[in-house]
Amino acid sequence: SVTWCDNGDLLAAWFSANEENGRGMVVLSSRFSPDRNAWSPATLFFKVPDRNMTGTSLFNDGKGRLLHFNGVEASGDWQNLIVVLRTSTDNGLSWSAPRIIAPEHTRRHQVISGTIQTPEGWIIQPCDAGPEGNDGAALQISKDGGQTWYDPWDGAPRPDFQPGGKGTTIAGI
Repeated sequence: SVTWCDNGDLLAAWFSANEENGRGMVVLSSRFSPDRNAWSPATLFFKVPDRNMTGTSLFNDGKGRLLHFNGVEASGDWQNLIVVLRTSTDNGLSWSAPRIIAPEHTRRHQVISGTIQTPEGWIIQPCDAGPEGNDGAALQISKDGGQTWYDPWDGAPRPDFQPGGKGTTIAGI
């Protein structure tokens, strides 16, 4: 994931691991500074000890705040995650403690890079709806600047993804 910082830098973050289903996963980051015209060496950005942390997204909300979303597993797998959120108000130099915004270790919580903000100010964080690669995408939505979050899914089974089809899970991941 990559986002812009208010000071002109770019901030990138990604996971690294010996195995994707392992507990040794870390999230690394690098910063591009226009003054140096170079990316900094990769450094540790986020780690929950002994947990898989599949899925990272960075977002600048346009109000002086960076958001970092990440999935965190209860074990070494990457299927049943919670979603945590950290914030920064100093261009990503320091971060708040992670706050759980999707508290149940379940599917529909594998964070996808691509956070957006609607004209109304809603923050929308997409997530994989399941681990199979064809389960579609889910959304975590905040209408109050990131204080509270919800998934509009109605609990229905995955729809039959076809052009013009309807359902509360989005086709594609």
